[in-house]
Amino acid sequence: MSILNQKPKIIIYASVLVSLCLTPWVNIDSLVIPKVIFLFCLASYLLPRINFLYFFKSRNIYLNSIFVISVLIIIQMLMVLVITNAPFDQQIFGRNGRGLGLITYISLIIVLLAVTFFFTYDNSNFIIFGICISSAISSFYAILQYFGFDFINWASRTNGIIGTLGNPNFQSAFAAMTLPFTLVFLRKNNTKSKITATAFALLTSFTIYICDSYQGYIAALLSLSIILSLYLWKRKKVYFYTALTTMSIGIFTLISGIFNSGPLSGLIFKNSVASRGEMWRTSISTSSANPVFGIGIDSFGDYSNYYVSASDAAGINEYIDNSHNYFLEYAATGGYPLAILHILLVLLTAFSFLKLQSNLGKFDINLSTLFGTWVAFQSQSLISPANITLMLWNFIITGFIVGSAAKIGSHHATHTSPTEIRTVPARFFTVLLMSGALIVSYPYFNVDRLQKKSAQSGDVLLAVKVAKMHPESISRYQKIGVELLQAGFVEQSVDIARSAVEFSPNSFYGWALLLSSSSIVEKNKAVKELKRLYPYNKLVMELDYFE
Repeated sequence: MSILNQKPKIIIYASVLVSLCLTPWVNIDSLVIPKVIFLFCLASYLLPRINFLYFFKSRNIYLNSIFVISVLIIIQMLMVLVITNAPFDQQIFGRNGRGLGLITYISLIIVLLAVTFFFTYDNSNFIIFGICISSAISSFYAILQYFGFDFINWASRTNGIIGTLGNPNFQSAFAAMTLPFTLVFLRKNNTKSKITATAFALLTSFTIYICDSYQGYIAALLSLSIILSLYLWKRKKVYFYTALTTMSIGIFTLISGIFNSGPLSGLIFKNSVASRGEMWRTSISTSSANPVFGIGIDSFGDYSNYYVSASDAAGINEYIDNSHNYFLEYAATGGYPLAILHILLVLLTAFSFLKLQSNLGKFDINLSTLFGTWVAFQSQSLISPANITLMLWNFIITGFIVGSAAKIGSHHATHTSPTEIRTVPARFFTVLLMSGALIVSYPYFNVDRLQKKSAQSGDVLLAVKVAKMHPESISRYQKIGVELLQAGFVEQSVDIARSAVEFSPNSFYGWALLLSSSSIVEKNKAVKELKRLYPYNKLVMELDYFE
């Protein structure tokens, strides 16, 4: 088999690994760090194998557009990295618990272009297989957690049903996005497929139920509605318009309920929804004040207190390190250009699907379920923080739809695959890039490993050392500093606080820890900075200067 023809399987197998990998025995941030590293290595493997000239030599508007948008996204993020005042390490690797740094985003873009380049319309089964395997294993693990059979003692602030994604909302959404693939199994008229379909439907449905998250129900309903609409469009238009009208009314009712209006308001509206409103308004204020480059990649948590309004500061006022909306997060951390580029990518995918569907001229269950899953992801992205696993599968489906629209002809025949590039230089650069990825990633992995070791051993000196190690992290400074202060190691906590505010002068919790200093000068400076960083917080503004 040609090396080129193996790439779709390699990408899918690696994506399954990224989705499921965890390292709780050696890491604290064990559901994020291995995902970032494996994704980085996958991108390093793919990069030298993509023939970028293909995107222009094809003279295809879809290929041209996805390449230009991808390159502009990378350029914008590099400019944000250099121009903003956000800590360099934080922008490269992302915040602890998120991992949404430059490495992750560039790796996702490379995977997107690789899927567009290597995949053809006939590869849809690979994607469905990979995403279903990932969802099934993660869902099964979530069910084990629900019944108390978890083999890992997670420190979770949620209901503990986190699967391999780290949060019930993510796990619920992932199960919901893959539920429609049950229809693919049912389409095959044999006993084995029907058993598989039944088992998969029960597995994902029960996972959505136990996660107790509205995101899962909304995503499942939306994706299934989209698939039904596509089916009816090819069958009878009157049924299609009836279904479309019903779906529109349902979506409007759901949205009204989210904003505490309409018949579902009592069922849907709750503090978490109201809190998201505050997050979105703060994100808009942040992006409005920093429209071109934002405030720095994955750095919203350093500025959210500063840009929150007086009314929201008097409301629920939950501390936030993410906008809980992909596009608002892009705008706040990377400027309006970054948000606009991602919106263009969404629009390009939608137009590509319409073009592909038009060329096929029939209802295709694989394509329809993939598109339904993609739409469900878009809905989830409007109310949730980004998650590496969900973003990865979104970019894979995006690349598949755009690439297939470009390659499939009007006579329903797949174009010849892109010309394979020479393998010798590709292998050389692969070794070079993957070695570089591992070298860059090792400190990221190791510092978290040492943090876990210091916490288990109670080694205060190691904890202080770890807090200051590369890559530095505001979250790590905060966690270790607070733990040391609570344990009575005030001097060491203050030492960490000094390093934290030097690393990031906008570190609210770093300045708060500095209030424990024995120096009046440091205390007063801390009070001054806290008032600057959180101008509408009543308790902060009531702080007195020390004499």
